[in-house]
Amino acid sequence: MKKIIDFEKLGKIICNGITYESRYIREEIEKIKYIISQNGATSKAIGIAIPRTEKLVIVILAMLEYGIPFLLLDMHLPEKRLDYMIRNSCIKKIITIRSCIKNVIKDIEYIILDEIDILDVQNTILEEKEENEIAYIIYTSGTTGNPKGVQVTRTGLINFILGISEAISFEEESVIICLSSVTFDIFFLETVFAMIKGFTVVMVPENEYSNPAKIKELILEHNVNTIQMTPSRMKWFQLYDPTLSFLSGVKVIMIGGEIFPQSLLEILQNNTNAQIYNMYGPTETTIWSTI
Repeated sequence: MKKIIDFEKLGKIICNGITYESRYIREEIEKIKYIISQNGATSKAIGIAIPRTEKLVIVILAMLEYGIPFLLLDMHLPEKRLDYMIRNSCIKKIITIRSCIKNVIKDIEYIILDEIDILDVQNTILEEKEENEIAYIIYTSGTTGNPKGVQVTRTGLINFILGISEAISFEEESVIICLSSVTFDIFFLETVFAMIKGFTVVMVPENEYSNPAKIKELILEHNVNTIQMTPSRMKWFQLYDPTLSFLSGVKVIMIGGEIFPQSLLEILQNNTNAQIYNMYGPTETTIWSTI
């Protein structure tokens, strides 16, 4: 199994005002791996239905390290679409928390994390399973019909991590804000890539995800110096702050997913000292392909 997680550089997470250090995250990863192992882990994909919290990132890291493919499920999607993605990807188990079960299909096996109490997993032996080259499954928007499933390989994910590390000069102590939806592949840059590189990840929780004032507050409070978003999302912030002055301390701005208007570029150039990168990449080629 290709190694993805490097504990020596594992970053930390800030969520809802609490900082989760790398040691705590490492311990929780081991607990999640043990829980999955005890619930019949195989090489088949497992669904993840967890709100935007530190727990979501920890579960993702555990799945990658244990080598089990997964499908992230946005509980706010219509139930018909969730049902289609789960059936289409042959998901048989979903790892979740009790409050999320009502938001996904009912006739499936659940691993309910907040109903399992694991205090110590030292010296435990994980169940053996077949290796799987698939890292995760992600579905496109489905604007032309049903969403299309893409199997992202571990080799592809590692290639992305290595490639973007060479292409962009990130700060040694980068602080990135996680703004992207879990159904958008760039979410993995803000979480998996960032954690492996030792960044601090500022998670925007569910109740603040659509609140520009709260997001601005998080950026300033935690000295965020790395940001990634689409041009339309940046324009959304511009409606709230025409000069985007709250980004003045940001060092790296990654813009992609849509055409990058010249006018937006000039506003960023005139009001920040950031290195600005124009990003492009279809889901099938693993997140960003050109920079």
